[in-house]
Amino acid sequence: MSPEAGVSERRYGMVVAKVGENKYAVLSLNSTNGKPSQYVVAYNGSRFQSNCPDFLKHIDEPYYACKHIQAVYEALRWFVDGVDMAVEVEIVKKPTVRSNNDNGKQDEEEKPLLIVKNPKLFWDE
Repeated sequence: MSPEAGVSERRYGMVVAKVGENKYAVLSLNSTNGKPSQYVVAYNGSRFQSNCPDFLKHIDEPYYACKHIQAVYEALRWFVDGVDMAVEVEIVKKPTVRSNNDNGKQDEEEKPLLIVKNPKLFWDE
């Protein structure tokens, strides 16, 4: 959506720390709930997963990445092999725009499913 429509992008400050093999703690400094929140992001062999409510709501969407997963992607550029550290990153979320087709219904974009429908969740181990 354009700024003319009254919707602007949101910026989130995050601190990402590597806490294990392919596992990261993500502290959202200015979370949508109004206070700092911490979540875990881990790679399960086929995709990154988060235990945040937003990711769990979209878990069946194979290409979905919540802001915490996006923060890990950004932080991975700064991590060096064998060095444990924390990195502060900023995530910019822009509003999603869906177009309507000629008959007034929203167009649904079909994407191929690249992972199993109910993947093993890292926090269930």
